[in-house]
Amino acid sequence: MKLRFFTFLVSFLTVMSGAVWGQNTHNINTQGSLEIFDDGEYIITGTGEPTTNTISVNPGSLEPSKEARNVTIRLQGVNMIQTGTANRCIALYRARLIGGYTSNVKIILEGENKLYSRDATALYVDEDANLTISEESTGTLTAEGYIGIGCGSGTIIGFGKTGNITIKGGTVIAKGSEAGIGGRRGSGTSFTINGNTFVVVEGGINHTTSVPTCGILCDVENDGSNIATVYGKVTLNSPFPEGYQANINQNATLTLGNGISMPKADLVTGVGNETRLFAYQTNYDASDSPCDITETLPANDTYYGSNCVLNTPKLTCSTGTHAHIGWTWTEPIRTRNNKTEVYPSISTPSVAGSAVGTSNAITLSPVWIDLKRETVIASTKKEVVPVSLKVYPNAITNVTFEDKDGNLPAGLSLNVDGRTITGTPTTATGPNNPTEVHFKVKEGNIETEYETVVPFIVMDSELATLKSAELRKNTDGYRCSNFNVNDFIKVVGVQGVELNSTYYTIECTFTSADNTVTETRTSIKDAGTYTNIKIKPIAGMSQYEPSVSELTCEGTITVTPVTVTIIPNTGQSVNEGETLPKEIAYTYILSFATGETPGFNAGLLKLDKATDTNTPGTYTIVKGDNFENGLKDNTVESKQFDASNYTIALSEEPVTFLIKKDMGKHKSDFIITFNEKTFVYNGKNQIIPVTVVETGKTSPLMQGTDYVVSVSGKNYKETFFQNVNEYTVTIDGRGSYVGQITADETASITPITIEEVKAADQYIKVGETVKTNPAVNPEIVEVTGLLETPTYTGSLSYSKDIDTNVEGDYPNAIQIENLSLTDNQKTGFLTRNYSTLPNTFGFGNLYVSSDITIEIPEDGNNILIDNGDGTYSVIYDGKSHEDDLLKGVTITIKDGENDLVVLLPDEDYKLIVEPKKDKWEVDDKITAKIDVIKEGFKGKFTTIKVSVIPRKLKVSMTDEVPSAENLTLEDLIVFQREGAVKNEGLITGEIPNYSGDVKTTSKGNGVYYVEIRDFKVDDSNNFNAKNYDIQGPEGNLIKGEVTVEDEVYNGGGIVDYNDLHIIKSTGAKLTSRYNKMRTKDGGSFTLSLEKEEGYEDCEPTVYYKRGRFGEWKELKLDEVSGYYQIRSVYTDIYVKVSGDGIWPVSNEEVEAQDVKVYTQNGAIVVVTPSVMDVQVVSMTGSVVAADKVAGQREFRNLVESVYIVRVGDEIVKIRL
Repeated sequence: MKLRFFTFLVSFLTVMSGAVWGQNTHNINTQGSLEIFDDGEYIITGTGEPTTNTISVNPGSLEPSKEARNVTIRLQGVNMIQTGTANRCIALYRARLIGGYTSNVKIILEGENKLYSRDATALYVDEDANLTISEESTGTLTAEGYIGIGCGSGTIIGFGKTGNITIKGGTVIAKGSEAGIGGRRGSGTSFTINGNTFVVVEGGINHTTSVPTCGILCDVENDGSNIATVYGKVTLNSPFPEGYQANINQNATLTLGNGISMPKADLVTGVGNETRLFAYQTNYDASDSPCDITETLPANDTYYGSNCVLNTPKLTCSTGTHAHIGWTWTEPIRTRNNKTEVYPSISTPSVAGSAVGTSNAITLSPVWIDLKRETVIASTKKEVVPVSLKVYPNAITNVTFEDKDGNLPAGLSLNVDGRTITGTPTTATGPNNPTEVHFKVKEGNIETEYETVVPFIVMDSELATLKSAELRKNTDGYRCSNFNVNDFIKVVGVQGVELNSTYYTIECTFTSADNTVTETRTSIKDAGTYTNIKIKPIAGMSQYEPSVSELTCEGTITVTPVTVTIIPNTGQSVNEGETLPKEIAYTYILSFATGETPGFNAGLLKLDKATDTNTPGTYTIVKGDNFENGLKDNTVESKQFDASNYTIALSEEPVTFLIKKDMGKHKSDFIITFNEKTFVYNGKNQIIPVTVVETGKTSPLMQGTDYVVSVSGKNYKETFFQNVNEYTVTIDGRGSYVGQITADETASITPITIEEVKAADQYIKVGETVKTNPAVNPEIVEVTGLLETPTYTGSLSYSKDIDTNVEGDYPNAIQIENLSLTDNQKTGFLTRNYSTLPNTFGFGNLYVSSDITIEIPEDGNNILIDNGDGTYSVIYDGKSHEDDLLKGVTITIKDGENDLVVLLPDEDYKLIVEPKKDKWEVDDKITAKIDVIKEGFKGKFTTIKVSVIPRKLKVSMTDEVPSAENLTLEDLIVFQREGAVKNEGLITGEIPNYSGDVKTTSKGNGVYYVEIRDFKVDDSNNFNAKNYDIQGPEGNLIKGEVTVEDEVYNGGGIVDYNDLHIIKSTGAKLTSRYNKMRTKDGGSFTLSLEKEEGYEDCEPTVYYKRGRFGEWKELKLDEVSGYYQIRSVYTDIYVKVSGDGIWPVSNEEVEAQDVKVYTQNGAIVVVTPSVMDVQVVSMTGSVVAADKVAGQREFRNLVESVYIVRVGDEIVKIRL
């Protein structure tokens, strides 16, 4: 279907719909192809799924008086794909019909846009057409084909003089086997880059061009690498493309625009680039944390533009004594809408050459609170020493506390600062009866989910004075850190109460681990031994002066050094002949998290038995000459690191370094053989089965892993192994290999044999004319073996004995007089791909039918499809339709001149279908005769030709799997019928043989990146590939992310599991995917619906509820996946299907649902049949709300969290 937009109509429609005047919105997936004939702005959207629909601008075809057409096209997330030799995704034509007027087209890129044309130009720019990709662009465009952007197609020699191309904005990637940008003929027009744009060209620029005055260009073929050059002063407002690097010219600058980021590794180092990049970088610093953390902080590996959202991690205290409540930062970061963002301005260095890290470094530090403080010992005889409710770091002022339950001992109060407790207690509790006080944590005026607990002991006498001190336990083997002295020493007062360190100080003799330092210390931190330990009371901490001036603690405390383990990075490599890196890359881990950042000397690592790259192979990374002295002090900022507190070690697991072998330098080491050299044309880009064996190895190299195969046509310039031609075969190294080898032998494709040519059967109404010109009506010729439609020349004739005004069947009435086949640019037919025609041609039958009309409704419930040319078709579904072919179809016959009579099946006509088969398959030739038996019309009939067309399926990958171990194609592959709104894919019982290599890479938190290479579908004993049109992925590569739900990290809390309850029904069956009936908090369930035999026409509704007392809600089908999905599961889930003749049969459904608990509009709603006690309890065990409820009650002002709701004796868990 093609839509043509005309100004008067579209302007009216857009005004009526409230759209911006002059803008025309069109969804390329759902509204079909688009032809533009008028000036204006056109917004082209998409669903993200690939579509074969096209866009073309045909200026001047309606109004010759216009000298040019000015069209603006906004591409908003389109994904367009074409496979024919003249099929373009987007075509910009000049006004060639009226004398060569130009057209001016401006494209604005928004979101991710993809154009792929296998054998033609992806973005076609005709001669005298001017294309400008606008500076307003903030999105990307990938145009890939025979030519990426320009003019030309794979089999049309001489095509291809390209119009002017100017790129001012956006990220544009142009890839082509013939040219990335340009044409196949001359270059009399210009290609210009001038603006805030990033342009990548793979395949060369076949166009007049000049060095950009402003912009970023990566000409892969010319530069020989994926390194782009920055020219002028560029502010990049579109995504930095993955897989490319940037080198900033000496007089150029690069500023990352709003919301744009780039990996640090993508900036070429060592040439001053850091001084010419204006962006932010982030440093995460947890050195001032009160405890060790279990997570690894994000690396400083990204440059950010303004307003980039930072994915700050949630941290966990290793001892469980502190809670991480957020992050603090140095300017310029802010929080808006609960997301961490960078301030929207970049501090441009005032002096040329100052580094990005100097002006724009942002340091983020975690903010913590105590979950439980040490016991506060107070006396009714004396004002308490001020008790601080601690926030780390203390400089954070907007975090305060509030007494949650009013349990603060009488006489004490929380100061106006919200963080200090003062006063004199008035009521004693005794030494063995502490009172726990819960303090809610508030950020500003907002109450958080966190709280700090402080135990209080109030005595009715003077505070305890020192009585005894002893080592708490064996103290050997402690690792250095900022220790609390209470971890080591137990100090008891005269009242028998254990005292904390606020009541005393420590003094001891310290000897360093290397015996180089001996001195008096007042804390325990560094590696070494601590002896002569003295405990001294703090004056004023008791009502009376203590009777003991100091205590001696017998024993020695030993703190051992922390081990820094060096872990060489995996996957490091260099090409043969290149220079080895100065330093082998590595990471490190500490045996005990100290919050300190080590300093390292050079020369830590080296390669075993390799000093250069002249000998390719795999080498073990070993200790370098300076490894033992590899640690050094680090005094930068707050990350003080004393090397004497640490020892260094190399990880035990060997890590290797690869020197890649250059195949071109060692051609004699490789033996290339073709398992097959000659192929028959099949209309597809075929794969050459090549075997490459390296001398000295027993197994051949693996295609796709060790090398890829490319071809080049000898007689015709082609880079796809598809058409009849002789091809040179090249092996390009991958993985452990680089360089390329050209095989000594060639491969070829030979013509396919045309086995039979005959006149096609024709079906006409009484009085109609027999078609005899195949150039106009190619369907009147049947050529067995054709894969595309050619251009026919020749003629047909029919017997003079027949009368087309008389009903009847005329066998062998049509014959071919003469016939020849020529190339067809539109369909991609090439004469050279086929053998010559046979010497004799077969006859065709002629069927002259009564004036009977077949009317097919548009509701989609019919089986029969009208092809629009007098023939019909059905979609393959594994069935025979001898009995139901005309289901839903209206048959009428003329009674006189104008009156129509509706014919009823069986009563007014009989349907005779030939041949009779149990299953109709593609290539079956079905003839259906409607034989009228109604009185007054007996003897009337019509015969129609019915073909079976393939069932269209698209191949994709599931997004969730039960396990990442031993993943198979069966676990991953999903077949989905094109356009289906139900879970319709392969016919039941038909299972193909499919193959491919599966590779998985963990991304953490239960997410895996999966690639399926060389995916292929083949026949099996119950599957015939011809019955399906399977739309495979580009390049037979399927890739994406899958989630293993049980591996998803839930933040370190208690892991709860939730069950799925499926209520049985008569007539339909709900099934959980992978038979999954249980999931963790935050997980999901995926279900499919299968209707039982006899209920196929029913359209029931699927319902679900969260929790036994939840409210039933309709569950909508996800039309993309074809499944019913329930996400964010935090309670048991109940599902059922009912309606339209299908009903549940479980007892659960008929039980009284008197009590209901659910969430609505930010509140927890409880419904009861009578007065019942209701409590809402937080996950920490605190009762946050309680009431007696009769009827309905809403509990509001609760923070977002998971709660336990107790209604009488029933307990329900629910997430707000």
